Amino acid sequence: THDKVYLLSLADITNPRYGFSQYDDSEDIYRRAQGSDYAKCQGLYVYNYGESRKGNSNWNIRSPGFNSSSSGNVFSDGYVSNGGINVGCTEYGVRPALNINLKSEIFQSYVMDVGYSDVIITGYIVKPSQATVNYGDSIVLHADFDRTLPDRARVEWTADNGNFSMSVSAEGTACKISPKSSGKTVFTATVYDKDGNVIGSDTQEMTAKAGLWQKIVAFFKKIFGLTKTIPEVFKGIL
Repeated sequence: THDKVYLLSLADITNPRYGFSQYDDSEDIYRRAQGSDYAKCQGLYVYNYGESRKGNSNWNIRSPGFNSSSSGNVFSDGYVSNGGINVGCTEYGVRPALNINLKSEIFQSYVMDVGYSDVIITGYIVKPSQATVNYGDSIVLHADFDRTLPDRARVEWTADNGNFSMSVSAEGTACKISPKSSGKTVFTATVYDKDGNVIGSDTQEMTAKAGLWQKIVAFFKKIFGLTKTIPEVFKGIL
């Protein structure tokens, strides 16, 4: 489409470059969505049950469904339905999309106060290929930026709990994490200038699975040399 504001297509929501699973029959967490208060007032249905559905809603895409009055849609658990639903159904939401050029001058920010950096870095943690890591395996999180970091700037990684061990690369842009105990963890990559001022940051939530079963599996994988580090996958687009 050449529209400025549009709905995502089936090709879009199965494109790994955009952070989605390439499989339409998978319950992709990145396709799950929660509606706004306005949408709920207009009739949007919100699921109140199911671990992968609770709090989420179904939403339509622009790709056609099985007839001229229906569109494809994504279920609340992230599964894609090619059959579709009638476009007039208010129980399903929509997720308008648009393209943004983060290098445009309208996004360049300057802080005028004396003693603070005059450059704000637009940075983000590239979505990993998966958000869950089993005990014994590792994954590399990668921080990307819209420009070269200023002289003597540094990147620091932090976690809100101790579920994962962390190993940060020398330049600070990559952080290898490995599960130690089960649970969710929010990782933050923060960019500081030479004076210690924050000039950019982003977060990524990851889930560690380190129960008895995962540890047993990890034990045998280590014996047979099957442990792995899930590589960093560049899925963000600037």
